[in-house]
Amino acid sequence: MTTVDRDGNMVVRFENVLGREMASGVNSLDEYVAGYVIDARVMFDCLGSAKSMPKEWFMLWCKILSLQKLGSKHALERGLVKTSQRDLQKRCGLSTAMVNEGMQYFTALPWIRPVRRGLFQTNPALTVAGSSGEHEEWLADWRAAVGDQFILPGPAHAGEWREARKIAAKKAKEAMGMPNVVPIVAPRRAPARRQAKRLAEG
Repeated sequence: MTTVDRDGNMVVRFENVLGREMASGVNSLDEYVAGYVIDARVMFDCLGSAKSMPKEWFMLWCKILSLQKLGSKHALERGLVKTSQRDLQKRCGLSTAMVNEGMQYFTALPWIRPVRRGLFQTNPALTVAGSSGEHEEWLADWRAAVGDQFILPGPAHAGEWREARKIAAKKAKEAMGMPNVVPIVAPRRAPARRQAKRLAEG
């Protein structure tokens, strides 16, 4: 179920839906994989229209999706993303500040959430899913931790989000009562010749 907020961003609310389409095939590692097709195309449509989003964030998100664990079904990390900001920085060739800001943005939507140190879960409604049972389990974990709503941002959302953060940071600094620094200017001294002339006249 979807609604549009006052800024034109689409807010999605989970509801139970039957009849998802099952897809199966061989991946790039010659591993047979199967799972339900969900709304990844909606996610990429949003990213492709996000004019105010830095291209580095798009790189970051694609790298995050590529790291989702889909190996052994018995692995505890299956369906999750095992990485860190330092790891993403190296993989994407981005600065620490850019990775940090991008991760905060995708967490705010929310399209990703931290599970524990070095382990994240991506929104099951927008990313790769496993089997039907796994998808239901992952979605239940997500809803318990994050809630039932997330945003499909409009073209200007990322820019507005960044600007709002700058304003909030400025207000926080002002609230701390940081004193205004007034530079001390040394008095100008008269040139030596003029000073000697004044002494002679005196």
